[in-house]
Amino acid sequence: MTKKIVLYFISSIWVFFLIFLIFSSFRSPINLPLSQQIVLTKILPEGWGFFTRDAREPITRFYTVSGLHLNEKSLVCSGRKYYFGLSRDCRYEYAEIDYLSSLKPDSTYAIGKGKL
Repeated sequence: MTKKIVLYFISSIWVFFLIFLIFSSFRSPINLPLSQQIVLTKILPEGWGFFTRDAREPITRFYTVSGLHLNEKSLVCSGRKYYFGLSRDCRYEYAEIDYLSSLKPDSTYAIGKGKL
């Protein structure tokens, strides 16, 4: 009985998500007048560009040493460990990594493609 309830709950979430996805893909019915659009771009000049990153931006990867092996340290702030983005611990770890990486000279970084 419990498995049926869980399955029903998960499937209903998927159905609502798909309906939301279908209806959100249509063109927005809200068209602001030009004067309001100008004011809005002065208040929020970046738009969605603030939330996106350049795909060609170099990626800095960090590794932990375990015996003779290197393990990549991934900081995904939206994971379960960080309560799906609600915890500030991930931001503290990023701040610490930024601080530590600023102490190292640029010559210690390796630039390359692929896995280490």
